[in-house]
Amino acid sequence: MTARNTRLVGLATAGALLTGLMAAPPVLAAGASSGDDPVFVRISSSDLPGGGDSAARAVRTARTAGTHLHAKVHQSKGVQILQSFAGRNNIGADSIGVATGPKDVLQVGANGGSVFTKSTGKVVKKYKSLNKLFGIDVSVGVSDPTVAYDPVGKRFVLVAVTDDGGDIGVAVRVSKTSDPTKWFASVRYMDTTATVIPDPNPDVDESTVRVGTSSNKVVVTAVADDPTDTTIANRIMFIPKQQLYKNTGPDAWVADVNNTYDGQAPAVNATKQANAFVAVPDTSDVTVTTYTGDATLKAPKFSKSVMYPTGTLLPPPLVDQGAADDLDLGPLTFNGVAWRSGKLYAAAATDCSGLACVKLFGVNTGNGVTLTSQKTLSSATDDWFSPSVAIDGAGNVHVVANDVAGAASGPNVVVIAKSGSTWTNALFLAKAAGEYNGPGNPTNWTGGTDAAIDPTSPWDVWVTGAIGTATNTLASKVARVSLAKNTAKIKADDTQVNKGEQVTFTAKLSRPGGDTIAGLPIALQK
Repeated sequence: MTARNTRLVGLATAGALLTGLMAAPPVLAAGASSGDDPVFVRISSSDLPGGGDSAARAVRTARTAGTHLHAKVHQSKGVQILQSFAGRNNIGADSIGVATGPKDVLQVGANGGSVFTKSTGKVVKKYKSLNKLFGIDVSVGVSDPTVAYDPVGKRFVLVAVTDDGGDIGVAVRVSKTSDPTKWFASVRYMDTTATVIPDPNPDVDESTVRVGTSSNKVVVTAVADDPTDTTIANRIMFIPKQQLYKNTGPDAWVADVNNTYDGQAPAVNATKQANAFVAVPDTSDVTVTTYTGDATLKAPKFSKSVMYPTGTLLPPPLVDQGAADDLDLGPLTFNGVAWRSGKLYAAAATDCSGLACVKLFGVNTGNGVTLTSQKTLSSATDDWFSPSVAIDGAGNVHVVANDVAGAASGPNVVVIAKSGSTWTNALFLAKAAGEYNGPGNPTNWTGGTDAAIDPTSPWDVWVTGAIGTATNTLASKVARVSLAKNTAKIKADDTQVNKGEQVTFTAKLSRPGGDTIAGLPIALQK
């Protein structure tokens, strides 16, 4: 990655010094001309077919997951697995995603998606391909899916890359409600097909898409390749929710940017705040770009804050699984970014003395943007990589990552959490029955895990991860994990009894937010 030109702005005065972490003052990009700033172009929706669901509900402004946060919650000393069930097979190497609504969990991967009932883990719908999941004709290739649940708008948002005869673009699909089995038609951006929104720069090919939200817009980032312009390396797109969620021809704002945005990833903002946050890693700094505005008639405004952690953030090494079984984790990337209540956390896989490990950065986005913490999560013997991050309602940070313990083993899935100032011991969510022997050596590995907060029980985090099998393929797990203990209601069958008579007490366990889980083990309350 090239050095960021924005470093030249404001560096004559060193930023705040916080426990060895130095943050430069925010650099307001609006009106600046550093050469790295995004220049947004509005994409018209006039080429979309007419129609749409006129009865679609407007973007809701109902209370969010924060509704339940005032209840008193007792925390355990370690991460608890509340639910765990098998996910889709043969996904995870290139993409895997999970998102949770009030009643359902949606897992996506390279071969489609599955909807599970949240209370039982029962499969209620399977999409046997990405074309079926996105409702796109089989003549168009669909790949690299990702998903998020917007707790403000109460919608699932799907994003993937499309390939229409070599014409590469991005597809976005949103659910009509919080039910991930009922969808509006996909909107296809940035290809040149006559029936989709045209690309202002049709030579760009997108890959590795990621999705985030704020109260009024959806943000999509993508790796971009333009053979006619080597300065283009990434794309940023904003779609106004008031159009997208009504299915009324959503315009969008798109910017092509250079390689100083390599590895960028957006966060899901679970509040009514309009800010959208995108984090970008580099070998010697971390950048958080804040985008404001609704992205309708005007391009979003933005500001950059470049912060300087101690040490160097190196690209991750190859993961050695034995002869001819290495995993190539790709370039330096923020695999997971999460935001809640003025705190942003971003995680990347990096190199710790030849083993892959996880570096987690904490950023205060409240009154000014400052780097407040950095933490290395590692094993003395294992590779940890492909980290995803979620922040629960109490502010506890949950990290899920893949684990490889050497030759002929892995990947596994491990979860670790921060409660207050203390990190829990690593918990293996799933251990591999064998090694994954993917195509080629090394095998490209850009997926691996995902994590999402539960909108109705915000002390709980849903995680998914790919695991090796005994047949050199991949399976996956979906699990609900938490630091919060269950709540118990105890009821006696009689409240007035004589001496010596028996009384039967019935205990009913539920999550602090009120969610019930079939078969919830009573041992977790101890």
